[in-house]
Amino acid sequence: MEKKRGLVLQGVDGRTCPVVICESCGEVIRDYGAAWVTWPEIPSDGQRHQPLVVCKTNHCVSKKPYVDYPSMELRDYLINLCRNLGMRSDNDFHEALEFAELSDMI
Repeated sequence: MEKKRGLVLQGVDGRTCPVVICESCGEVIRDYGAAWVTWPEIPSDGQRHQPLVVCKTNHCVSKKPYVDYPSMELRDYLINLCRNLGMRSDNDFHEALEFAELSDMI
């Protein structure tokens, strides 16, 4: 079976949890400041790339080919993703956080 990397769902204690897996070493990323999102080239208009997430912990971000790719820190990527999905204010964020905490209890 193929190993899943990047943004994946993982079973943990009978629950389904979203996690981020390093593309290079396969480690679960537990600190949003300890990883980078990379892609093979700057996309032109309409072009899309699947982002690759690599960790700093095992120095994967400085390995070939990732070191030569355009990149941004995972925390910046997640903030931009939230903005692009319409989460624009602290209130939006807190509402989403409260919903996620309620969902965790189910």
